[in-house]
Amino acid sequence: MGNEELNKKVMWYEVYRELAELLAKIEGEELYKRCFEEDEFLELHPWTQKFIDYEHEETLKTLDPMHIFASINSSRMREELRLKRIHLYFKILGINDSKEKYPNINFTGCPSPVTISLMAARNEKSQKRIWKVFKEIMNESYKNKKIDYFDLITNWYGIAIESFTILLFWIDAKNFLPLDKNTVSLLRS
Repeated sequence: MGNEELNKKVMWYEVYRELAELLAKIEGEELYKRCFEEDEFLELHPWTQKFIDYEHEETLKTLDPMHIFASINSSRMREELRLKRIHLYFKILGINDSKEKYPNINFTGCPSPVTISLMAARNEKSQKRIWKVFKEIMNESYKNKKIDYFDLITNWYGIAIESFTILLFWIDAKNFLPLDKNTVSLLRS
């Protein structure tokens, strides 16, 4: 592989779409299990400590797509950490060649919000609904339904309409726009 090929950057939305497709094939409990079995995951994701309750046996043992995408898009994250997390998620999901396939990623235009509330531990009911909506978006079955997804998210702790639309944009940038302050301001102008 020549230097020119090595330095070529792939666009973030191509990488995120592949990651979303892999996530759509798994459930939250299985994702949690795979992630928490990886020592590197715990090292690279200190925010997951809130999911571990050493005093009580009944802990929430599931992760949702918002957790995953928010964890790679924090507004203050260094690119090196971002790449490590992305490659680790691919490894956890069974793709071991992502470092070779995506050695450099161009993050231009990728929303990077403040993610503290997005990575909150949500209850099991919210988690299941998030996964259901995520999978409907991924397999496009939402097009045949008359569901107001925006009504659903009012009960999802840490997720608002703005952040939900950012998630949609992260997983399918060709068909969705984020409704964050910057995008809304641009559309208005």
